[in-house]
Parts: sequence; C-alpha cells; structure tokens
Amino acid sequence: MSVKSVISKLPMPASHTSIINYFEQAIKKNASDLYLIAEQSPTIRVDDELSPLSKEKLQDKPLQTALRELVGDE
Repeated sequence: MSVKSVISKLPMPASHTSIINYFEQAIKKNASDLYLIAEQSPTIRVDDELSPLSKEKLQDKPLQTALRELVGDE
C-alpha cells in the first residue's frame, strides 16, 4: 500500500496538506528523520546530512494543531 493511498484516507483539513507533504518527501528521499520544529524550516536527515524541505518556517500553533490531529493528544 502506498503512502499516498493511506494518507488520502485520513480525515484532515486542507491546511494539513503541507505537513503530510513533508512526511511524503521524507519517505521518498529515504530520510531517517523528519524534524518539524516551530519557527524552523522542516528538515530531513539523509545519510547523516540535514536538508531543509522548504524555506517556510513552521508556525507554532498551526504545527501543534496539525500534529495533534494526526497523532492524537495521547
């Protein structure tokens, strides 16, 4: 089953699309880590090298909201 097919079945607002896109990019690039840190650019680690996925800095509240809705409050 592909990542896109799993993700497409998840109920989420359109505003979370960029977060999902970061996960997809990390998987496609065979990243060992995905860093989603408020006020920083989303970054992946591939072969011990850090690479930004975007110049966009993640805003604190939207990031918290998106991640809570994706993984729950537990």
